[in-house]
Amino acid sequence: AEKGIWPESPSFDDTGYALPAAKWKGICQSGMSFRAKSCNRKIIGARWYADDFNKSQLEAAGEFLSPRDFDGHGTHVASTAAGSVVRNVSFYGLASGIAQGGAPKAHIAVYKACWSIGCSEATIFKAIDDAIHDGVDVLSLSILSPTGHTPAFHAVMKGIPVIYAAGNDGPYTQTVNSVAPWLLTVAASTMDRLFPTVVTLGDGQTLVVFSSVY
Repeated sequence: AEKGIWPESPSFDDTGYALPAAKWKGICQSGMSFRAKSCNRKIIGARWYADDFNKSQLEAAGEFLSPRDFDGHGTHVASTAAGSVVRNVSFYGLASGIAQGGAPKAHIAVYKACWSIGCSEATIFKAIDDAIHDGVDVLSLSILSPTGHTPAFHAVMKGIPVIYAAGNDGPYTQTVNSVAPWLLTVAASTMDRLFPTVVTLGDGQTLVVFSSVY
């Protein structure tokens, strides 16, 4: 999760999880609103990188100078990749069911290298170097620019697959950003659920409209 994580989310509950493998060398780096005990047997590591940024500018933007997620993006990426099984969830009562990541039993390590004001290639290099040292098996990045392509190649050369966001700007063609051949990008698909809403127009006419999330 290159923009941090919100550890209190049920997606990161560690009930029933074992300790990480003996090869794991990661740490839980504390900071603003994030303590060492914010990690658990699900979130086994957390680091943050702000040396290449103006910290006063980050604080003015409301950022946490810590691994804590500011805008939800890092939490979204982490839970999509490896969120624990969470039952009886819904979107304001709609589309109730089970939420889980692609690998719900996997451990998660967080490397917060990107911020609301942008990403630094040097910072991403440092984060990936730490991830390699710590012993990660797979990297999942969601960076909508080529900034992380070269650092990602470094990880791939070490035998670590890198799952990368497409960064597409559809529905137009040829808008995918992650075109480097060493990145693994999988196309998204639509959900099998609809979100109905009743809309009343100014003339009193009532319509039932639907929105799907993908």
